Amino acid sequence: MNDIAKNMADRIRGTLMPDGKAAASLAAVSGSSVHGRAKFVADASRAFENAFGVGLDEVTDLFEPKNDIVYASAEEGVSPADFVTTLGTRFAFDSVDGKDGDYARYLRSGNEAKLALAQFAASSDDWTFSDGYAVAERDGGSFVMAPHYDEAVSSWQFASYGVPCSRDEFSAMDRAGKAAVPSEGIVYGDIDDCARIGMELQAAPAALRM
Repeated sequence: MNDIAKNMADRIRGTLMPDGKAAASLAAVSGSSVHGRAKFVADASRAFENAFGVGLDEVTDLFEPKNDIVYASAEEGVSPADFVTTLGTRFAFDSVDGKDGDYARYLRSGNEAKLALAQFAASSDDWTFSDGYAVAERDGGSFVMAPHYDEAVSSWQFASYGVPCSRDEFSAMDRAGKAAVPSEGIVYGDIDDCARIGMELQAAPAALRM
């Protein structure tokens, strides 16, 4: 796997600072770290799905070992609410909590599309996942895949395109910066089509990418 797990875990640990009161509360749950961790996992899993409409297990599958970031947060006294908010933010998930009907389904499906890109990025050393985007190096810049909502079919799909900056430069941008980067050779479709056709297009002469 690429650096997604290590970098994401480091960023989360750097954001979630241990809280003495939370640590004392966790230790008092049952007097057992095993029971305390189990309660934290159950509470965080329930809160995560309520907040974002996707399962916490599907996200922690991307980390190695799987539950390292969850157990570390429990043992450091991070509250389940802070853990959920920070992890969801790092994956650029939108909250569905309190949303109704079609809008909630729209947000949930968008989160599922971002998770699919994270899973795709985790499958290859060539890709990195950052703020809802998958990005890989290419000659003269980077190749990006992002969720795309197709209004014609009312469904989330994907878009791929080239950007004139390195993978590390793109990953370091905030979400607004990523969205504003000039792009070329955009392709729409499912992940596999975007990766294959987009890469072929990016390898073509510049005149063909316009």
